[in-house]
Amino acid sequence: MDKRLLDSVDNFSEFLFVDELDKRLLKLAGKNTVINLGKSAKGHPVLCTRLGSGKKNALIFGFPHPNEPIGSLTCLSLIKLIKKEKSLQKKYTWYIVPCADPDGAKLNEGWFKGKFSVKKYARHFYRSRETLQTDWSFPIKYKDYAFDNPPPNVVALVKLMKAIKPDIVYPIHNDGFGGAYFYISRAMPEKYYDCVINLCNSLSIPLDLGNPNFDEPKFLHLKELKKPVYLNFDFEECYDFYKRLGRDPDKLLEGGTDSIGFAKKLNPRAFGMLGEVPYLYDPHIVNRSPINMTKRDGLLHEVKIESQVVDFVRRAIGYKGIKRDSLLYDLLRATVREEKGDLAADRADLKKSEYKKSETVAEEFSASVLSMFNSALILGELRRLLLECKKTKERDALVRRVEKKIDEFVSYVDRHSDYKTIPIRKLVQLQLGLLLISMDYL
Repeated sequence: MDKRLLDSVDNFSEFLFVDELDKRLLKLAGKNTVINLGKSAKGHPVLCTRLGSGKKNALIFGFPHPNEPIGSLTCLSLIKLIKKEKSLQKKYTWYIVPCADPDGAKLNEGWFKGKFSVKKYARHFYRSRETLQTDWSFPIKYKDYAFDNPPPNVVALVKLMKAIKPDIVYPIHNDGFGGAYFYISRAMPEKYYDCVINLCNSLSIPLDLGNPNFDEPKFLHLKELKKPVYLNFDFEECYDFYKRLGRDPDKLLEGGTDSIGFAKKLNPRAFGMLGEVPYLYDPHIVNRSPINMTKRDGLLHEVKIESQVVDFVRRAIGYKGIKRDSLLYDLLRATVREEKGDLAADRADLKKSEYKKSETVAEEFSASVLSMFNSALILGELRRLLLECKKTKERDALVRRVEKKIDEFVSYVDRHSDYKTIPIRKLVQLQLGLLLISMDYL
């Protein structure tokens, strides 16, 4: 990969609202290249630009989840680069969708502008339930399971993918808190992994060389290619893994498959990739030093925190004035159900011998700080639901209780973490670089 190609990335200081993205797309790509693929559930157009003249097709899209805006800026940067570089124009026919989930993206716009803070992020955070998550709601039929009810924005992507049968699929994800790690759909030469790692190092973006979640027994189906690059897992693999554990996947899984899995059914030669790059990083995340406690102690602490939050949310959404037709009510009801299932599984895992091993600094950080961070996000969604409800003294008192809990959790994260915000430009350069490196090996 020619690293000078990354120099064209703008020095982004904040994220764009959906309407701003649409305008920037039309101006940058040219109106004659932009296709309206369809509409979201709320009627917003899903816009795609078609560029280049290559024999193979590449599909790149931002906002695979509604709280992941970095990819939208990567899409704009890629469009700018393709317009400039004739070699890229000839390499592929490009289909680029900066915002694949306009409705979900709009529900996150409250934290897109200005200086980032955990409190602002929590209060304005939204992540849809799995049946509405763009990159996990593509149609699937496997054994006794079937899902064929994707949201309208995904229906638009499905129609496009069936028409072009892409050779490259790149849903541009990002993580919230951690280091960078990656998934690809098939193994690559050793030099490929080295190029990805070297790019991270050159941008001073930390690698997640031991994501604590990956060390849990329930995630042992993940195949490591070379840290921090893993083989992408699809719906079928998750389904079979739960079966092997003796758990009923039909009760545990909802929604559909991901875009990469769907593309491979249309084109078995398709190559898929995604990079989880973080907004926030703390060096504790990669500290594998053992501490004087067991994995069981850490998981018990995590279960305690999350159980308290789930119980609080369950009681709060039972409030008589709750808005039951709200998207957030549906989300939180599903969250309570799913979290209760996950917590039951975690309690069962405590009996396993793996949890007698020593806890590491990274694992303890995940069990405490990251649990508080993620719990604050759920409480933020609860606060937003309550604010949608009719204003009463009872509702206002409940809002104050939720806000107090959010402040407590955010304060804990601030006190027990030395997190730093990674510059947006560097994250965009990494996402763009992953694509360019992959192209060199395809």
